[in-house]
Amino acid sequence: MFLPFDPARDWSGYDYVIIGAGVAGLFLAEKFSGHGRVLVLEAGGSDLGNADGDGYYNLDVTGRGYAPLGQRLSVFGGTSNHWGGHSHPLAPAIFENRKGFPGWPITYQDYALHLPEAMDWLSLGPFDQKKGATGIERDLIAHSENLRAFHFQFSNPIRRLGDAATQAHFQAAPNVDVVLETRVIDIVLDESGSAVKQLDLFHLPSKKTASVPVRQLFLCSGGIENPRLMLWSARKYQAGNPLAGGPNKLTGRYFMEHPSLSPVEIYFDGRTDLSALDPHMENGRMVNIVLGAMDVFLARHDLPRFGMHFQDKPQPASKDIEIRSARNLFVSPSATYQRILPFFIFEQSPQEQSFVTLSQEMGVDNTPLARLNWYIPPDEIARYRQAVVLFAGLLNQGGLAKTRLIGDAMGSDWDKLYFGDACHHMGTTRMAHTAAGGVVDANCKVFGLANMYVAGSSVFPSTDIVNPTLNLTALTARLAAYILGKAATAVGAVYRFGKGRDADKALGTGWSRLESGGVWSDGDTATLLFDRHGATTLTFQCNANGSAQVEVDFGGTSVYSGPANELSGKALPLGKDANVPVSLHFTNIVSQKQAGLSNDTRELGIFLQSVTLK
Repeated sequence: MFLPFDPARDWSGYDYVIIGAGVAGLFLAEKFSGHGRVLVLEAGGSDLGNADGDGYYNLDVTGRGYAPLGQRLSVFGGTSNHWGGHSHPLAPAIFENRKGFPGWPITYQDYALHLPEAMDWLSLGPFDQKKGATGIERDLIAHSENLRAFHFQFSNPIRRLGDAATQAHFQAAPNVDVVLETRVIDIVLDESGSAVKQLDLFHLPSKKTASVPVRQLFLCSGGIENPRLMLWSARKYQAGNPLAGGPNKLTGRYFMEHPSLSPVEIYFDGRTDLSALDPHMENGRMVNIVLGAMDVFLARHDLPRFGMHFQDKPQPASKDIEIRSARNLFVSPSATYQRILPFFIFEQSPQEQSFVTLSQEMGVDNTPLARLNWYIPPDEIARYRQAVVLFAGLLNQGGLAKTRLIGDAMGSDWDKLYFGDACHHMGTTRMAHTAAGGVVDANCKVFGLANMYVAGSSVFPSTDIVNPTLNLTALTARLAAYILGKAATAVGAVYRFGKGRDADKALGTGWSRLESGGVWSDGDTATLLFDRHGATTLTFQCNANGSAQVEVDFGGTSVYSGPANELSGKALPLGKDANVPVSLHFTNIVSQKQAGLSNDTRELGIFLQSVTLK
């Protein structure tokens, strides 16, 4: 039920305390309501007409330009109240190591298992893509193995959680208390600094305060407010405390967005079927088409992921442009042509210089506003340009489209161009294998705190080019399953090795220099150490020289003995200890040169790419 703020009320007895009544917070409240008492604290009220949070939600913006309120909403239901319902799942490639993009500490399957529940909660259907199902695909991209189409889907009806039906649902929800217009102004740790003890509250209308004891805390306030509150609360504790983001002070770092730009115009031959440019029905669901490039093409050219969106209807081209554009480019110069201005959305790599921190300006609750510094390095922007130019070339090759750069985008330096944003705030409390690489672990628990979790897109280690709402909901469903002990895949982790990966902290002795895709063992014995994360099996992804033999033991217990090139993919049983010391003992190892594979003279055992614990 919705409760008025009362400093004198008994605030104890809640099993789950949730900060933020947006998508993640309300999903968790609903899941937890059958398992204990739930308190939801929301800074906004219930009136969407007064939801901008002016005075406490403003942004102090540096770096690239950004809206002063970041297009956030401070209201029951959060920014779902202006969500357009536009959705697509993350790609499997996002979870792997890619140049400039860290792999996630969970597998694609761990995330995808929870997609059906997230889709159901957001009124979405299955994302069954039928290749070549639309005229755009048949006419524009069928000629090229390097082009692809994404079928984005719209929620139907669009799930906006501030509506009367959702408010009525939570008014009647058993075991859920919602307190509105109440800011959390401090997260207070216990004497050991290893758990959250209480939250200090500030009621905006009355200016009164209260404190709430905490058993389990879930921070669900978005990619800007999550780090702001953690950083402000960290001020009372020693440097490198968990709220500040551990030894490397990572809270607020790696802010990511979806940069957008309209750098081209396209002239279509009149015979091109453009009917699917408009949102249309597929299998009973409203979808729209976004064009992009295949993963192998992106990897070959060292390009970020991107998608070309059709933002308006084609307009007839004037006769002079029509003829000039047609010469030697279209099948028939006598055809009619239509012009369209698409826009591109790009995947942004995580950069430490892109961050949320505390402003010098104070809000109405006497805590600092957030300062946002959005940064994209010039070399990445150069790759955006290369991606557009190569994509345009691929599109032109089909003979039915002429794509060309326009305006300031015709120049070779795009660094000074204005890039729009998508109001997608991601990455500021990133998920990682260890506290050295992130703020939360594979189960979204804050490193170093026994009872605090973060939900939402702030935990994304990388972003893809798709809207975050569906995907943060799937991760929130995974978190709920972990807390309630209902899903085996909610435990475990995947460690991906290679230059610049925080998973490399798990490597012990007997390993050679780190390479981009993994690391070689280079002695008779190689060791690793993992946190078991509740898993029951460990699987190596590796390859080996044909003659090498290996014995693998976990804490002295042998679990495999045989050819090293047969180790990969075997699920090896774990014991019950929290830590997993792994030793690999090699015999009959030879150099790559002796094996006739390369000129490398080092005697090497296995090339380790990843380890998965499940």
